[in-house]
Amino acid sequence: MPRPDLSEDVIAERVASVLGTDQLALAPIAQGEDSLALGVEAAGKSYVVRINRLDEGFRKERYVHRRFSSVKLPVPRVLEVGSIGEGLYFCVSERAPGETLQDQQPADVAALVGPLFEVWAELRRCDVSDTSGFGWFDDRGKAYSSSWQDYLRAEADGWEENREQGKQLVGRDPGDLLELYRLLIDSCPEERKLVHGDFGSNNVVVDQGRVTAVLDWDHAMYGDPLFDVATARFWATWLECMAQQTQVFDERLSHLPNYEDRVLCYALYTGFHMFLEGGEHRLMEGGAPIADDIVRWAETRCREVAAGRL
Repeated sequence: MPRPDLSEDVIAERVASVLGTDQLALAPIAQGEDSLALGVEAAGKSYVVRINRLDEGFRKERYVHRRFSSVKLPVPRVLEVGSIGEGLYFCVSERAPGETLQDQQPADVAALVGPLFEVWAELRRCDVSDTSGFGWFDDRGKAYSSSWQDYLRAEADGWEENREQGKQLVGRDPGDLLELYRLLIDSCPEERKLVHGDFGSNNVVVDQGRVTAVLDWDHAMYGDPLFDVATARFWATWLECMAQQTQVFDERLSHLPNYEDRVLCYALYTGFHMFLEGGEHRLMEGGAPIADDIVRWAETRCREVAAGRL
């Protein structure tokens, strides 16, 4: 989807109505392929306003904050989600101090991976007993698969359909990777914990040696917490912060049953979202494409993490 196009005056007026003051200042802080975000300063406090063509992710973040946020798992408070312009939605949330882990110098990341590991451990401790289902959940905390393995297999069915269409693929036929993924699912336990789904790098804010916020819960799930370990493994050759996370995860968790098989399974899942689902965006009318070189990199990375298993 193309990035939303709104004037700052329109955005400022909507934010002012939420905060109850027109004495505020806006400054761009991020622009994604299909969304934009601005920092907001008002009455000595910092906020973020984001604009997107979908509000589901915003509503889900509001749910996650209300349900799971704590001192040990800081999730920014969402003040309001609503419409702004035709077919557009906004989200105003509190802004945590600091910068993302991805923005840190490599030498500084070493002191942060320990606190990051503790946040990951806190995800495992969150009480999800009053929710239902496995896999991706909605803004009410409801997931729709009857088991974790069923969810993983259902995802594979969707990727297989994309593969058979063939239009999205830019590299080698990934049939051997999909076959390996399906085999690895049998090694994945029916754990049901809170999973972020895209943990680390630019989704974690740090300040003065501590984690001050965990952002972007669009992909959050109920399932095996090693899924978030695998995200770091997949991106380890792309981002130094993910490489250092991977080292700490491996040192502290490799004793767990079927550790390597589970991490490999979920790393492949991450890659498939890039090169088997990413192609869908290239086919969408007016869509923002994922560059072919990134898609090729994702497929190559899947083959790297699966080396010796194919």
